[in-house]
Amino acid sequence: MTGRFDENERRIAAQITHRYPQWLVTWDTHNRLFWAFPRFNAPPGTIIAAPDTAELLALMRHAELATAPGKR
Repeated sequence: MTGRFDENERRIAAQITHRYPQWLVTWDTHNRLFWAFPRFNAPPGTIIAAPDTAELLALMRHAELATAPGKR
């Protein structure tokens, strides 16, 4: 059930990972969600899922700010 849409989303996930190397971003073709896994010292279980890049990036930024030194 993958098609051009999924190829595009996988490419976008790779671009986000490249732009934000502190995150590993993948595209889940089954659930049709982007998933972001922190590569920095974040609380256990910090995983972000979002259906679009705008929401994904906002949640990633929120997680970064929440784990900034002095915030925990």
